[in-house]
Amino acid sequence: MKIGNMPNYLVQVFRDADSAEPDETALYEGMFTMILNIAVQISFVPAVNLDDPPWPAEQKPPIDELTTPAQARWNQLINGSYSVTPDAARAGTAEQFHSPDGVGTVFYVTPERFAVFSEELTGLSDLTGGPGESPVHDDLLDRDVITFIDGTILESPYLTPAAASIVGRSAPQSR
Repeated sequence: MKIGNMPNYLVQVFRDADSAEPDETALYEGMFTMILNIAVQISFVPAVNLDDPPWPAEQKPPIDELTTPAQARWNQLINGSYSVTPDAARAGTAEQFHSPDGVGTVFYVTPERFAVFSEELTGLSDLTGGPGESPVHDDLLDRDVITFIDGTILESPYLTPAAASIVGRSAPQSR
């Protein structure tokens, strides 16, 4: 299996609903997972009410009992390493969630920007195949979502040294 050369890393995008059980696809509609160089995962999660979580952040979500899109979105946000979600009031900021499984970072964008990302992610998911069948970073520089990842997520002080290394970046300065 060949991965992209760093920093021209491999970019794969998957619709989360496509990997869900048939009776659970509605829970994951509009959610995407982007994987950089087969290792760094970024979740794109539609809007969810962040001020009213379905369970405390310190409690592990009941993954087998998710019954609503809001629960599935919350689960993804607090368990993903890096997530992007729309929130007009928090746009341009990031925050970390601590869960029993570790620490995840959520990056907030405007609803309008998230809509652009969703459209681009839909197109990118159509380009993603198996290893060797997915685009590399330098082929996608015209996409707003790639510009955001480059300028925000990969430049964030929340990026772990391991993730930085995987995509050919210097380790970020700690907060």
